Amino acid sequence: MKTIAILILVLIITFGFAQKLSHGQEMPAFSTNNTVNVNGNNLVIQYGITGGKLLSVNTDIPSKSLIISIQSIGDGKLTISLPRTLIDAKQNGDDTHFTILVNNHGTNYDEIESYSHSTLSIPFHLGAEKIQIIGTQMLVPNSISAKSPQVIEAPYTDTPPDIDGKWTMPSEWNKTNAISVEGNGSEMYILAQHDSNFAYVMADIVSDHTTPSSYPFMRYELVILFDRNGYSGETLGTNEIAAGSSLTFVNGSQVSSNFGSQVWTYDNQSKPVDVVPSLGYDGTMGFSSINDPFDSSHDHRIYEFRIPLSLLQKSDRYGFSLQAHACSSQSLAAQCMSIYTLSWPSETIMSVPTSHGILELTGRSSVVQSVGLTLNNSQLILFGIIIAGVIAGMSGYMIIRKRKIST
Repeated sequence: MKTIAILILVLIITFGFAQKLSHGQEMPAFSTNNTVNVNGNNLVIQYGITGGKLLSVNTDIPSKSLIISIQSIGDGKLTISLPRTLIDAKQNGDDTHFTILVNNHGTNYDEIESYSHSTLSIPFHLGAEKIQIIGTQMLVPNSISAKSPQVIEAPYTDTPPDIDGKWTMPSEWNKTNAISVEGNGSEMYILAQHDSNFAYVMADIVSDHTTPSSYPFMRYELVILFDRNGYSGETLGTNEIAAGSSLTFVNGSQVSSNFGSQVWTYDNQSKPVDVVPSLGYDGTMGFSSINDPFDSSHDHRIYEFRIPLSLLQKSDRYGFSLQAHACSSQSLAAQCMSIYTLSWPSETIMSVPTSHGILELTGRSSVVQSVGLTLNNSQLILFGIIIAGVIAGMSGYMIIRKRKIST
């Protein structure tokens, strides 16, 4: 019995770390060359191919499809991971099947789904030249560079918020213009500010009333991406810093986190690489409605972060994107079904910095590199009292000493 219990626990934890389990398959290994030119834009689309070579990927907007040109040298298989923000297949808000054509003929395929990607394994025979993947919705990649990036202003504050996952005081974020994000009946507000040493970010998900025990299996994820090179990068690299949390719960108890640390960057393959957070980094997820100006009647999920600007490099403008996600299962063996996915900007592709918006720090000059932690007003007053006490004590000591010498 003890051995069985340990085995079940191992399976549960493994399930928590996986993005998706489907048809008993594991996520496939991909080629290290995962940057593909899509209509003139270099997108990170991970793929692996046997029996041939991938030549190009283009979009056909009227048919909501990707046209993939290949050179086949025998029977083979193309395995490709497609961001849902590029192409997706949904019906009435639920996942449905893609239509796959190889040389204009329909074919069967295998699929592994996650909240952010659909991974397709498509067989082909010798002589195959074109694979068409038809979905129900598509983002036009060329529109990424044509649009002016959206901007979130982060005003200066001399009273930084407490990082506790709630509105500690009604005035805590009152200098901030909230950005509303809506989608499929879900709603989130993003707020940001800075104090020259830290950027503060809140994601107030007023529509998320779930708790870790709402279902036997629950996962909550929030990722914030900062591009330290403005917003010029085509694909993720070492210029990007990410912060966030990914928490998995089984029967209300936390069992895993999908990220090794709360801050990470990327290597030249756009794979996460953990970094040591600078002094003062903090982030938390809460469940509250106290003092909340958007919804004070129903407790809901709130994320708050304090991110050292020294970690992001000195600047007043950063490429910026944010994505919040929650999924659940009625049973531990079922796939994790998405409850919501909310992104800012709404059409961002998280792996493509040129599709991100901008976080602009306003007010006082942004980074003071030499300062690790900020002091609020009460701390400054206390610090002043201590200094004054030390000075008064030293003065008294000198007076007493002088009197003793004179006598």
